[in-house]
Amino acid sequence: MGAPARTGARQEAKMETQSQLTLLDLIEAVAEVTDSEAEQVSVVAHLVNSGRVRLSGTFRGSQLR
Repeated sequence: MGAPARTGARQEAKMETQSQLTLLDLIEAVAEVTDSEAEQVSVVAHLVNSGRVRLSGTFRGSQLR
């Protein structure tokens, strides 16, 4: 017999929570864990541009530079 499958554990670890927050909420949360404004801008832009965070409303589908 082989090792037991751990597919469920892997899927559970990859599962992410989806929330609807404002862009201001995101910026404030990032500001709590970064050291500078430049780092905040970089992190927020990365989150949006990588698809980890999706903008809605007027900015839906936008990329940040």
